Amino acid sequence: MTRRKTTPRRKPKPLGGPRTYGRLQRALDDAARREIEAVLKETGGQVVAAATALGVSKVALWKRMRALGIKAKG
Repeated sequence: MTRRKTTPRRKPKPLGGPRTYGRLQRALDDAARREIEAVLKETGGQVVAAATALGVSKVALWKRMRALGIKAKG
């Protein structure tokens, strides 16, 4: 049995990082930032509860928050 060659995984590009994006990407990032901040405010800064309310995993929310520059309170 021969082994399959695998290609190394690349890290995903950060969302909302220092790169210049088009107007659509900035608008999407701004909308996501506002929504996440609003849900975090409703849940008292609890990331797990906010992730549940948004329908995503806590890891996905942490990654998105980091990419958008949102700090968790606590």
